[in-house]
Amino acid sequence: SDSRWKTFFLYAYGFKAQGNCARCPETTRIVESVPGMKTAFFSILGPGKHIPAHRGPYKGVVRCHLGLVVPAPSERCRIRVGEKFASWREGEVLLFDDTYDHEVWNDTAGVRVVLFLDVVRPLRFPASLLNAGVLRLIAASPYVQDGVENYRRWEEKFEAMGGAERQSAAPPRNRASGARSRVAATSCSWTGRCSYPGARAPSPEGGYCSSWGKSVSTSCC
Repeated sequence: SDSRWKTFFLYAYGFKAQGNCARCPETTRIVESVPGMKTAFFSILGPGKHIPAHRGPYKGVVRCHLGLVVPAPSERCRIRVGEKFASWREGEVLLFDDTYDHEVWNDTAGVRVVLFLDVVRPLRFPASLLNAGVLRLIAASPYVQDGVENYRRWEEKFEAMGGAERQSAAPPRNRASGARSRVAATSCSWTGRCSYPGARAPSPEGGYCSSWGKSVSTSCC
């Protein structure tokens, strides 16, 4: 498994990860206010990680990345979409169409964190109606429902750990040291379906679409 790419899911095609949302109430409030939001999660990329080239399956959504922690030098932490390259900036939003071939590198010694959103693509009627129907079908598909079931099983195990054990696992809150001190592998795991070329079978520490959680402490939320 690859522990250098971790995610902490809040929403996936309309499914709300109740436990994770409760752990990040302010972030949840914000993403729920975004018109057309379908998917929302923290994406954490460790030092030296490369996400191979891949494409999204459907043009009905637009991808949005909000830079939260971007290590220096920023030009070595970058994304390619089609033939264009870009780097994230903390507090700024990057929008792109993920059905274009794209890949990501973090060639720095630090950790990159973005808030990842998929929002419904603005379309005129009747295309908007057709798009809504397709998104409902995707939400009901095994692509999403397998992950929903695995998340629920994980949440049951997590709750069985007990509050005291969970608290002892959490890192101390430290506002003065900034956002970089607030990312830790303390949370949960979602096992879904991987969608990029060369992806391995899902595992508790897997990569894209294969770990819903296991990355962000409540102190950054």
